[in-house]
Amino acid sequence: MEIKVLVVDNLPSIRNIVRNLLKDMGFNDADEAGDGLQAMEKLKSGDYGLVIAGRDIPNMSGMELLKKIRENDKLQSLPFIMITAEAESKKVLEAIQAGINGYIVKPFTLEMLRKNIDRVLKSGGIKHAKNNIDS
Repeated sequence: MEIKVLVVDNLPSIRNIVRNLLKDMGFNDADEAGDGLQAMEKLKSGDYGLVIAGRDIPNMSGMELLKKIRENDKLQSLPFIMITAEAESKKVLEAIQAGINGYIVKPFTLEMLRKNIDRVLKSGGIKHAKNNIDS
């Protein structure tokens, strides 16, 4: 697929797993960032079509990154999927209210990632976030 994806997580192993899963799905243009600040810099200078980020990343959490993206005129409609160990309904609701497009709880499978990405890209907007929660 021609969509450029930014994978954000502080753990190289998680970034590697997600990038390999993306490759298996046909996404051949995936970049990565190790923290929220690095991600924001890349997003401002790149042409990304999807962000997949961890919730607990250093220097700017996944939630802070999401909020910065939604506040940025050029980035606000960028689809954002969060991968996290946080299944608590309060945390999920917080992400939905912040404008998340999809929320995947670890551990996750290729099929869960594929389903979430398909729904997010087909829905084309944050108004469908409640339908894009996988655990």
